[in-house]
Amino acid sequence: MAGRRQAAPARFGSVATEISPPADGESLAVGEFAAIAAAAIRLGYGGKLRPSGTRQEEVDSLTAQPTGHVMWSPDPIRQRLADHLIEDVLNLPDDAPRVELRDGVMIVVPSPTIGHQNIGNLLWAWLRQHAPEEFEPVTAVGIAVSLNNTLEPDVLLLRRPVAGTNHFLLPSQVAIAVEVVSAGTKRRDRLEKPVEYAAARIPHFWRIEQHPLHVFAYDLVDDHYELVADSDDKLVLTVPFAIELPIRDITP
Repeated sequence: MAGRRQAAPARFGSVATEISPPADGESLAVGEFAAIAAAAIRLGYGGKLRPSGTRQEEVDSLTAQPTGHVMWSPDPIRQRLADHLIEDVLNLPDDAPRVELRDGVMIVVPSPTIGHQNIGNLLWAWLRQHAPEEFEPVTAVGIAVSLNNTLEPDVLLLRRPVAGTNHFLLPSQVAIAVEVVSAGTKRRDRLEKPVEYAAARIPHFWRIEQHPLHVFAYDLVDDHYELVADSDDKLVLTVPFAIELPIRDITP
């Protein structure tokens, strides 16, 4: 019907794309373009759209995304491809949460509670005071199992020397890996993490249960862990050094 024009088709390509005007030479209305641009954004189109006869400044004002802080989250495409490496973790923004790599997929580590953190900090302080000089306790650092697999224990007892600038340590540097079990990490800390630490050949693994506080200590035997001691009073061990840990000393 005369006087009513059809919407111009959008041609999407790998470079900046222009919306072609109708045959009569009239430029595509800015309002129509805005609708097309919004749809392209929803579909994940990464190119630039500009209607004929429209200044780029007008387009920018129509398609601008809301400003302000945007919380970090893993790239969904790379998550599906499972191709994240340790380098990607090291390049995360400062406000990103702690993550573990599991076969190239980033898994966000749940935020700890105050009680959880207090237990880890008290254990760190006890180990710092009682461990021989050849060992160094640390928190909030990771183990590089492979280029696409990492672990983030709650506490580590490392063998010196330790580079103070590193976030990831090799499994061969780890004497004890410690996990403090929380409500959201029960399955991971009780079932999955021991298997992964054993596969990485970590010689000693401690699991700390809360409510009430109880420490379970395991030694690596062949390719699996065996329980060697547990206590809600005093943990007594002979390796990796002579340990007599009063549980009250790590109880918040």
